[in-house]
Amino acid sequence: PLGLAVGAAVPSREWRELYAALDCVAVGALHPFYTRSVRELQAAGRPVVGSGPVGVEGTTAWLEAIGRAAGVAEARIGTAVDRARAMVGQALERAPLKGRIQVSGYEGSELLVARVLIEAGAEVPYVGTALPRTEWSRTDLEWLEAQGTHVQYHASLEQDVEAFKAVQPDIVVGTTPVVQAAKVAGIPGLYFTNLISARPIFGPAGAGSLGPV
Repeated sequence: PLGLAVGAAVPSREWRELYAALDCVAVGALHPFYTRSVRELQAAGRPVVGSGPVGVEGTTAWLEAIGRAAGVAEARIGTAVDRARAMVGQALERAPLKGRIQVSGYEGSELLVARVLIEAGAEVPYVGTALPRTEWSRTDLEWLEAQGTHVQYHASLEQDVEAFKAVQPDIVVGTTPVVQAAKVAGIPGLYFTNLISARPIFGPAGAGSLGPV
């Protein structure tokens, strides 16, 4: 809808693919941890946009930022945003969530997953990620904090366990040792890597994928 095409994915498997990656008008830093890749693209003069198209608000902000970075006309951006908002909103309505959910992991998508859960109706008081804080997760951090969510970067097992003891969630989504500790404490747990991270979180598909799980 923006009139753009998806280019090469970075990090790439072969160095030759890096040249193809530089043939772009804008960069979507979907994974906030790949800071060295981003620095190379910035050094080549390519504008970079953080976060990702998650939920209604996240998809709106991301499409607007990508469109402007790529020089797309405002009218076309508006049309694309309206279309996406309708589709994502309908997907969230079809798969609503209720309850308190804690999220922790080391994949790098923890903040994005939390955003989808909150827009679907869940309360997410705590997000723990093994990743460091970078510029490319700042938008998600600010959005989550505005919803009352505490985000813990460089989260340790002990911090994640203390968090669920404090907030008493209905479900803990986390790494293997966190989920094990939650189950011992009588709290249901879902493994982030193979049950949540393996599912889509972007756009309409992502908005409706977590409710059934």
